[in-house]
Amino acid sequence: MKDIWANLDYDELEAVRDEKRKKSLFLTFDCYNTRAYGDRVECAKGRRLQNNSYDGSMGLMGVLRGTTSSACRSCQYYEGD
Repeated sequence: MKDIWANLDYDELEAVRDEKRKKSLFLTFDCYNTRAYGDRVECAKGRRLQNNSYDGSMGLMGVLRGTTSSACRSCQYYEGD
């Protein structure tokens, strides 16, 4: 299994997320209902984060980089900062 934590620049990831926050109020990364399982992220409320995924989950690295699911943008259970 590939080590996804190797060679991560945490300052760069934070800068990318901050830039994405300026464009969208609902980042998947910021929601308290997201749960990471290995290299995937799922919604604790059961929402499908990605329709083209077999289980509706999103890739962890995409979420860390500020990718936002449309399910999060329209979710009534969104709980973020």
